[in-house]
Amino acid sequence: MKALQVMEMTLWPATIMGVGALAVALTRAPVAAPVFAPVAPIGAEAPGAVVRSPDSLAAAVVARDLFRLDRQPAPRPFQPDPPGGALPPEAEVARPTLALVGIVGGTEPTAIIEGVPGAEGPRVVRAGERIGALHVRRIREGTVEISGMDTLWVLHVREPWHGRR
Repeated sequence: MKALQVMEMTLWPATIMGVGALAVALTRAPVAAPVFAPVAPIGAEAPGAVVRSPDSLAAAVVARDLFRLDRQPAPRPFQPDPPGGALPPEAEVARPTLALVGIVGGTEPTAIIEGVPGAEGPRVVRAGERIGALHVRRIREGTVEISGMDTLWVLHVREPWHGRR
């Protein structure tokens, strides 16, 4: 109840001060009447108006480089196809499918991981160890964090599937 009274005591003065500031700003700010250009009726040309085709407007935009800050052409013209032909496709790096088989606890925990590139079968690793491009960051209860190849793997111990009968 008391918090509501405190809030009410602070909101009313703030509201009154805001309305007062708005009133002062409106009375001191010069108000100019909007200026509208005369509009010619549809189908009639305005006196002194120059009718241009859309092609000439596009040519004017291209000639002046309106969308560049310095209004100068680019130092190298745009070429959709490079001179030597198409660009070679970037080699896609295949990310390995890692699986945590188990963890052996103790003062220096170790983990058994499958799917490590360049290793046949499971591999035993410790925290801080590097395996090629992969780095074993930490080993905790039931999880292992491995980083590398622009990826962070958080592996969990596989649970055996128990079928219901």
